[in-house]
Order: sequence, then C-alpha cells, then structure tokens
Amino acid sequence: MSEHIPDEYRPMPGGFDLKPFHRLVRRLRDPENGCHWDRSRTLMEMGKTLREEAEEAADALAAGDAGHQCEELGDVLLNVMLATVIAEEEGRFAWQDVVEGISAKLVRRHPHVFGDRHAASPEEAMDMFLAAKADERKKKGQ
Repeated sequence: MSEHIPDEYRPMPGGFDLKPFHRLVRRLRDPENGCHWDRSRTLMEMGKTLREEAEEAADALAAGDAGHQCEELGDVLLNVMLATVIAEEEGRFAWQDVVEGISAKLVRRHPHVFGDRHAASPEEAMDMFLAAKADERKKKGQ
C-alpha cells in the first residue's frame, strides 16, 4: 500500500511530527500510570464518541469561530489517535498504517494531481475522484 505514496508525502524525520501526541495518548492508556477512564475505552465505544466529536467539529466549522474550530478539530484528532492506540494494543493496526493508508488513498483518488490526468474544473476533479473510489470498491467486491 505505501508504495503508492510519493516520497515527498511520506512522514520524514524532522518534519511535522505527531509522535509526541501519540506518546501522550499512549500514556493516558498506560496500565500503571494512565487515566482509568481512558484505559477503559474500547473501539466499539470510540465509534460513538468519534461521531459526536465530528458533529461538534462540523458545527464549529459552520459557526466560523477559529478558536472553537481549532478546539473541536483537536477533539476529533484525539479520538482518532485514541482509537488507533487501542487498535495498536489489540494488534489490529498501527498509527503508521492509518497514515500510509490515507496517503495512498489520496494519491489514487487524485490522478489529476499525482498522475497524468487533467481536471479543468472542480466537477471534473470530483468525477475522477468518484471514478477512482468506485474502482476501488469494485476491486474489493463491494
């Protein structure tokens, strides 16, 4: 999967780094020194919480208050990271898998940006995006 990501879009040492935040969230889940509530969270529960936080973020984006937008987007990021840490603990996947997966998907679905296709309008770009998405689903048998 990661072979589809151009090198300039791969996480690089010294660049923007979520590792300290990842460590912070892992500390919240630490069996000895973490938070009882954060340790009790499950992936099943995280789906509901993530949905609620995404709705709050959407409302903040619509309202236009930059401070509130930043706060709510941070809450969404926390919930994504917390769900990922839980998945790591369960041996399902790691944070790097999430980042590489979405990066590869973005490259595949934007052939007009990362490939040799051309989109002259937002509508053409969306058509290419949807066609790539449909092709992915077809290949997965969905």
